[in-house]
Amino acid sequence: MPSQHTVRSYDEELKFLTHKIAEMGGHAERMVEQSVAAIVNADNALAQRVISDDLILDASERE
Repeated sequence: MPSQHTVRSYDEELKFLTHKIAEMGGHAERMVEQSVAAIVNADNALAQRVISDDLILDASERE
């Protein structure tokens, strides 16, 4: 039977990952909204910002 330390450590890691995934999902959702706005409004600056944010999101996926 695993020790309390192992179970607690696992629970903490699971909570961290759950939070991180939810955070990344929210970020991706905002990026989709911004992408649509950039297309609808022909906003090149916003489109470039979304592209830059995507690189940040990609990096956080690899963490």
